[in-house]
Amino acid sequence: MVISGICFAGDQEVTVTGTAPIIGSKDQAQKQALKEAFRSAVEKGIGVWIKSETEVKNAMTVKDQILAKAEGYVKDHEILKEGESQGQYFVTIRAKVSVDQIGADFKQLLGRVKMQMDNPSITFVLTTWERRGTSRSTVLTETTTETSRSVSLAKIDENLWKKYPDSNIIDSFQNEFISKGFDLKAADKARKIAITESLAMTSVNPQDRDAVREAAEKDGANYVARGEVMIIDVQVSPSTGKQNVTAQLGVEIIDVGSGDIVASYTTTKTAASDSMQTAKAQAIMSIAALGARTLADQTLRKWQERALSGRFYTIEIRNIKSDRSQKTPLMRTISSLATIKSQTKQEMTLLMDVQYQGSKNDLGQRIIDEIGNKPGFKEDEFDGPGDEGGKIIFKFLK
Repeated sequence: MVISGICFAGDQEVTVTGTAPIIGSKDQAQKQALKEAFRSAVEKGIGVWIKSETEVKNAMTVKDQILAKAEGYVKDHEILKEGESQGQYFVTIRAKVSVDQIGADFKQLLGRVKMQMDNPSITFVLTTWERRGTSRSTVLTETTTETSRSVSLAKIDENLWKKYPDSNIIDSFQNEFISKGFDLKAADKARKIAITESLAMTSVNPQDRDAVREAAEKDGANYVARGEVMIIDVQVSPSTGKQNVTAQLGVEIIDVGSGDIVASYTTTKTAASDSMQTAKAQAIMSIAALGARTLADQTLRKWQERALSGRFYTIEIRNIKSDRSQKTPLMRTISSLATIKSQTKQEMTLLMDVQYQGSKNDLGQRIIDEIGNKPGFKEDEFDGPGDEGGKIIFKFLK
């Protein structure tokens, strides 16, 4: 992230209108409409500050936090007009917004993002495929999407599909994620996966999500991109005589620590050229660049959101024989380090979902450091932290 050319614009006078539905009393609606007007005024102030910067990357990540305390940035205001219209109460105000303070708080919040999480890292398992023969085939049916669930990636049958050795998909994704400040892990391995001629020659099966996540974890990555470009149609245009090639992209971004799908994207594009090879290259490059740009933005936004509130991890504690001497002291230790969001006890196993500002490895090690060598937690009595399926694992041995 870069903040340079600081030149705050002082106080900015703006005229805005806020509205609110009249559900309870008019006084309540008036207060809510005024609050919305303040948010609109501060949003304009944010725009003024951003325009005054030479370059402000990732500013929108902390925008909601600024807007959440909008009244604090409005130094003075005058109500110009207010009233009711179609069940809504409206308030139009002239407000004086402190752009200096907005800028100062933006700098502080963005600095916290960088300090808390530093640069995220990512690796890639991305491939390109083409249909054997020339028949038309639609593999993915979803449109462009941003979601926390998995996209329906194709189950590739190599009797029907031929791996297309091509570096365009990996080049597009690596270049885009580097430009967004990501550190690349296992970049050479990712490139070999993209350009090898057969799935059997890859170091990890792209269709096995768990295997992909585990390989990325060994590579030390925070995220892994898994997916493919598929050439689903090649036709000659009857009107132009050009080769029309249609490619379809499906890629998901997996949080290596938790196994969550933090971003996904599917789309289809067609390219035309006198040469079939050129049309294929253009279709692949175009769709890969679009997917890389979209997913890099989504993933970076998710990383920065979690930097401010903490990331979510699951802790599993096994072989609990005593609540008093084992479960209770361990839970006290964990709650002193992280926020426990939920817990479930089944027989001798305790599952906890926690929120923590830091990495999974850091949390596991801090738990061990804090619990120390108390009775029941000595090295020959207590084991951890381990990792299975993205969970932090501890277990009592005696």
